Amino acid sequence: MKVPTPSSAVRILTGAALVVVVSAAVSLSAPASAGAITREKVIKRANVWVKKRVSYSQHRTYKGYRRDCSGFVSMSWKLGKSYSTRSISKRARRIKVSSLKPGDAVLIPGRHVSIFGGWKNKKKRTYYALEETTWGSHAKKRVRKIPRGARALRRKGLTEPKLRVRRAPAMRPVLPSQPPTSTVTTPGVEPGLETSGASCEPTPAVGPGAPLPAHDGPSAAEPANVISLLRETVVRARIAA
Repeated sequence: MKVPTPSSAVRILTGAALVVVVSAAVSLSAPASAGAITREKVIKRANVWVKKRVSYSQHRTYKGYRRDCSGFVSMSWKLGKSYSTRSISKRARRIKVSSLKPGDAVLIPGRHVSIFGGWKNKKKRTYYALEETTWGSHAKKRVRKIPRGARALRRKGLTEPKLRVRRAPAMRPVLPSQPPTSTVTTPGVEPGLETSGASCEPTPAVGPGAPLPAHDGPSAAEPANVISLLRETVVRARIAA
């Protein structure tokens, strides 16, 4: 078995280190592979090029993506590589133009493609486009009209944000408060006898020892008159006998 000399061992280690460095550089320069992405992330990625005013080019790249219209959409959608206006529809599905939402794309087959940023008017005829346009220009956001023959595309794997529904706390029934009773004194009426919708006469007391209510016929309050009448009746009966 041949034992490597110190110089050959150094050359082997140096070559291995170079391979590691080159592979790391390649992995850093290559764009990330395509996967699920939210609408907010698509718009955020598109606005990075708009803010940095990345210049248009069909040959040069910026962070792994070609700097033309389809490369801009490929970067915004995070597709992993630059597609063309003829092939980018493979990574999307066609939808109605009226169904466009921010993060979708507007494609003129074989000519141009842009990221849909939202409608400009309620009639859905003009929209905000985020795009790379032509030579001498740069990534920008501007208002465009929906041209004839345009196709609306929605990226495969585009996710909608999940809305969190907050449950309202249970409400306890609140009983209506009774208004304080106010005493109104009527002239000529004894206080305490006024009741709403009731008789103005006092209610007879109920219970043991309570006086009996008045009735028709001789009053129980006049026993002396009754006794005198009885006596006169007895006397007249004796005289007649």
